[in-house]
Amino acid sequence: MKIFEGASRIEEKLKNPVVAIGNFDGVHLGHQAIFRKVIERANKIGGLSVVYTFDPHPLKVLQADRFFPLITTREEKERVIEWTGIDVLISEKFTKEFAQLSTDEFVKEVLCNKVQAKEVFIGPDYRFGRGRKGTTDLLRS
Repeated sequence: MKIFEGASRIEEKLKNPVVAIGNFDGVHLGHQAIFRKVIERANKIGGLSVVYTFDPHPLKVLQADRFFPLITTREEKERVIEWTGIDVLISEKFTKEFAQLSTDEFVKEVLCNKVQAKEVFIGPDYRFGRGRKGTTDLLRS
C-alpha cells in the first residue's frame, strides 16, 4: 500500500481512483465493508482503491479541550487498512485551517483536483466540510 501524507503530496496521477473518505478509527466491520466495495469497484473500472483519512482525528483539533481517546493508533489503523487490500492511503493533516474548507471547496480542490476521484464512498452518517454540511446527497450531485 502506498501512503501519501496529504493529497497535495500525490506524486503522480492516480489511475481511476475510487475513494473511501472517513476517520476509520478502529477500522471496524462497517469500515471494512466500505473498503470491500471500494476495492471491488476499483477493480471493475481498472483503477486504484484509495482510503482518504485524517491525522489527527478531527475532534482532537476541533474540540482540543476535551479528552478524546482513539481505538487505534495511526500505525495500527494503517496496518489494518493495508491488510484489507487497499492500494493507496492518503492521510491528510487535519488542522483548524483545513477544517474551514467548505464542502464545495473540499470536493473541488481535494477530491476533484488533487485526488481526481472517479467515485467516492462514505458511510451513511458521515459528514464532511465546514460545519459538517457535506453528505452523500451532495456527493451524488
